[in-house]
Amino acid sequence: MRLDPDLLREILTELVDAPANCRLRVPTIEGRSENEIFEHLELLADARFLEAKFLGSGSGGQRIFAVTVLRVTYAGQEFLAAARNDTLWTETKKSFRERGIDFTIDLASRTLGMLAARAMGLPG
Repeated sequence: MRLDPDLLREILTELVDAPANCRLRVPTIEGRSENEIFEHLELLADARFLEAKFLGSGSGGQRIFAVTVLRVTYAGQEFLAAARNDTLWTETKKSFRERGIDFTIDLASRTLGMLAARAMGLPG
């Protein structure tokens, strides 16, 4: 499975848009399988953008069979604050493509921050 930047952004958006102080549900995203969403939730947890509990399975070929999302962290909120902006997001993905660099969450966060700073007239 390859990392899908748009899926990461969509999952975070769904989670952050949930009502405050309520149980977060694993989002259902049209055209995406449960396994894709689970894998990307795990990547977001690895990046410390969210806290979650993953239940694994020893059978059936499915490594993760249930996820409980506890919260979106400050780092996840910060990333999404910039990534929600369609112009910044498109420019970030374009900069990876143009340079032939695979998308990484760390570099995307830094690129988004730099582009947001420039958009605000700050040195970036």
